[in-house]
Amino acid sequence: MKTSTPTQWNLELLVNDQNLKETDQVQKAAAAVDAFCNAWKTNTQFLIDAHTLRQALDEYEQLMRIHGLDGNVGYYYSLKHSLNSEDAATKAGLSQATQNAQKQWSKLQFFMLSLGKIPSAKQKEFLASERLWPYKHL
Repeated sequence: MKTSTPTQWNLELLVNDQNLKETDQVQKAAAAVDAFCNAWKTNTQFLIDAHTLRQALDEYEQLMRIHGLDGNVGYYYSLKHSLNSEDAATKAGLSQATQNAQKQWSKLQFFMLSLGKIPSAKQKEFLASERLWPYKHL
C-alpha cells in the first residue's frame, strides 16, 4: 500500500538567519582549519610516534565532524539547489561555498600527503598499534 506523506525540508535548521550564519560558519570552519594547520604542519612528530599520530588524527576527525570545510553552508546550498536548480542566488551561493571548501581543503592536503610518506615499516607498526585501531581504515 502506497501512502503519500507531504514532505518539506526545513533548511533553516542548517543555516539560520542566512546572511549572518553563513559568514559565521565559514569563518569558524576556516579558523579551525588554520588552527589545525598551525598545530601540525611543522610538527612532524605524528609521522614517527603512534601517540602523537592518534592525537593528530583525533583532532582532524573532530575538525571534520564539527566544522567540515565550510560549516553547513555547502550542504545547505547543495540541498537548496536540489529543490530549485534554476535559482541564480542558490547557484551563486553553492559556487561560493564550493570555492571556500576547496580553499580549506588545499590547506589541509599536507596532512594526508604526509601520512602517505610514512615509511612502509613504520606503517606496519602503526597498523598493528591498538592506539590507532579506530583509524586503521585510513
